[in-house]
Amino acid sequence: MATIIRNRTIHPSTRLEKSKSYKIDTENIGDGDVLRININHESNPLKRSYLFDGKDVCNRKSISFRVNDYGTHIDISWSGANPQDSISQPKTEVPIRTRFTGPLIPIANKMIHGVQIKGLPSIEDPECQLLILGTMPGVESLKQQAYYGNHRNLFWKLTAIVTGETTPESYEEKKKYLLRHRIALWDICQVCVRPGSLDSSISDEVPNDINAFITRHPHLKAIGCNGKESARMFKKYIVGIENVKFISLPSSSPANAGIPWEKKVEEWSRLKEYI
Repeated sequence: MATIIRNRTIHPSTRLEKSKSYKIDTENIGDGDVLRININHESNPLKRSYLFDGKDVCNRKSISFRVNDYGTHIDISWSGANPQDSISQPKTEVPIRTRFTGPLIPIANKMIHGVQIKGLPSIEDPECQLLILGTMPGVESLKQQAYYGNHRNLFWKLTAIVTGETTPESYEEKKKYLLRHRIALWDICQVCVRPGSLDSSISDEVPNDINAFITRHPHLKAIGCNGKESARMFKKYIVGIENVKFISLPSSSPANAGIPWEKKVEEWSRLKEYI
């Protein structure tokens, strides 16, 4: 299994109206691969990433996307295959507060283009000793209103290694299972803008008040960040924490196919001593 990356730049200045379709070569992609397509724009800050399952594109020579520029926003429509967890963009500007630090004090306001999404409430109780932080639930998880709802995400398999207990089937039982092992679950982002489910596509994030979480959990021993982007945001927004261990973990996302399972197990097993 490999992650195949394709990069395309939208060039409206050199494209006729009838040529606003951009082709992506998929001829050498296997059914076990993941195709990631990064799209940017020659003259505006547009930057989007889309994730495709190899089995959806492996029997095609190519897929394509078409660009529709409405002035206030840009829509991208796909032909040949649909991206996983894609989010359509609205046709109006959405005001949000951005750049919070410490106790969520806004230091800037701006208008942004895109879909503002909101995360899930934390799973916690006063006895928690370990907090695992992601960035923002993927689209499938938001649809289910359940952390790590994408069956291809390895989170629940990795926590089973950490706890030494088989993960329950139902989501309600999974929450009880985490708390039984004194594990809390939350995300760095309270809200953000993100087309699709890739961490690299996150922008205009508003962080959750992690400092307040730490204050109300006197037994907390460690915070594990699920993936590089979670760790980066944690260091960006959370400062001055004492007596709580910070652990950066390889992402459990299916997009993180470059790190072997064995290495992920090794790194996540570091959490065992904190529960």
